Amino acid sequence: MKHVFVAALIGLGMSGCFYSGPPPQQPLPLAPEQHAEVDAIRTQATAITKVARKHVQENLMDAAVQADIRVGLSRGAGQGETSHHAGAAIDLLNRNVGRPPTWLQDARNEVSSAEAALQKMMPADQKTCSDEVFRTALPKPCEQVLSSAAAEVAHAKELFDRAMAAHDLAKKAVLMDGRDVTVQVANSINSCAGTEAECTNMATPLLATSKVGANAGLAANLAARVRAGMKPTEISALEGDVTYAEKVAARAMDEAQKIAAVHAEEQKKMDAEAQPISDATTACTSNEPACKGRCDKGEMLYCLAWAVRLENAKPPRLQEARAVFQKSCDGGVQHACASIAPVDQQIQAAAAQVDGLWREVTDVGDNLATKHHQTEMFARMATRPYQQRQLQQMRMINQAIISEQYCPAKSAFLQGASGLEFGKRAAHHCKEEAPTGQGLSGADVTLTSECTQVYATPCP
Repeated sequence: MKHVFVAALIGLGMSGCFYSGPPPQQPLPLAPEQHAEVDAIRTQATAITKVARKHVQENLMDAAVQADIRVGLSRGAGQGETSHHAGAAIDLLNRNVGRPPTWLQDARNEVSSAEAALQKMMPADQKTCSDEVFRTALPKPCEQVLSSAAAEVAHAKELFDRAMAAHDLAKKAVLMDGRDVTVQVANSINSCAGTEAECTNMATPLLATSKVGANAGLAANLAARVRAGMKPTEISALEGDVTYAEKVAARAMDEAQKIAAVHAEEQKKMDAEAQPISDATTACTSNEPACKGRCDKGEMLYCLAWAVRLENAKPPRLQEARAVFQKSCDGGVQHACASIAPVDQQIQAAAAQVDGLWREVTDVGDNLATKHHQTEMFARMATRPYQQRQLQQMRMINQAIISEQYCPAKSAFLQGASGLEFGKRAAHHCKEEAPTGQGLSGADVTLTSECTQVYATPCP
């Protein structure tokens, strides 16, 4: 029964609610300039009627499904107003007799009324204006909607392009700087996952480490946020992010250009030094004492050549080389300045290697000191024959540890450092870091004497 009533409602919407006027007659002849306007009015009125008819059918069916027939009737009547005006316009265009003098203006007015009624019921937006018939029914509103949407898309593209340009500028600044520390700073800030304010705060203290890296990393981070959040509803908010990204990227490039200028001047000096350095190196190869003497007298190119020989000595005399490189650098030799950082790295690597060798010595040495203490404690109580045999085994094991573990570890350390360094470290270790063990009473005791005895053990 409900479906029958719905069909009746739809029939009402198709006929009683839509005024279409009398059947068309042969129209009176039109003036040449009226043809285009009449066709436009007819086309728009027809489109309005189609859109209204489709809309009322959908709304009536929705009302029936919701069992709210009165709402359906009300909507049908509302759509009828739209089609009434559209039909009246077409009737004026089709009328053969009785056409009023103002018929064309009246038709324009009817279409305008139909357009207003339709827009009230179905506002123009991107979805509705995507339909060609709807665009014909509401040409001007749809033109405004689509024009606005196109402007938003164009604006979004502009912001995207500006963000990409800022990102590229930041990347070029890092490459122009060329330092590893700049790359590290830029990467750390670019990977910041916090808010914009948090990432900006993160970048601020790193300006002291690398202005290029801090600014470039922040610019890249902001540019990435813009690319990730490129939605029309967020364009106004993204504008500030893009502007800030451009600002910090420009800062990074300014700083990078300053550094590049310094590098260019340094390279110019290095090119000018090349031949004199070659001459000094040749002289130092044939006579090292004379080379050192000329450095002591203040000939800085010879200081550079002497520092290189110290660096390449067997074993390398890195600390001395570092000091002479610094002296030559202070004297204006650019090659010497460029050599300081690599020597520092070698010094750090050598120190780490020596520390590792020393840990191997102390691992074995402290274990041996503990075993010496345990052996001594057991010796005080070993009165029976089987205990004496056990004591002899313990001493044999200790001796094996010395020959098989301790002496090889000590020898490796001496090859990487020196006997003087071994003695200094051993004295400090036994004074400040000696192992501990249990005395006869069970109390913990520091094994200072055992430690000293072990590290003084001679090795072949």
